[in-house]
Amino acid sequence: MTEEVQLKAELNDRFRVSGKAIALSNGVSDIYDLDGLLREIRHFQGFSPYIEDVDEHDFGSLYWDGKQIFWRINYYNGKRRLRVWEDPLDQDCNRMITVMLASEY
Repeated sequence: MTEEVQLKAELNDRFRVSGKAIALSNGVSDIYDLDGLLREIRHFQGFSPYIEDVDEHDFGSLYWDGKQIFWRINYYNGKRRLRVWEDPLDQDCNRMITVMLASEY
């Protein structure tokens, strides 16, 4: 793992643990024990070597309430527009976690 990838993973882990800037899909917003699910995502350690770019800790998959859940950290410009930020190591980069049912992907 390169130093750059390791730094991205550290920044993503800190952000994920913070519980800030979370977007929920319609399917997830109705799930039982949503607080428990979000707590599970904050403490997630199940990064799979079968997923591309897993070393950056920006994607996870887990089962909750009998449903497969995906979460993904995306990078946005300072105004949170849906334009992906080019450099997640830039100090002006904003992160957001999107949580969805796998069936909504």
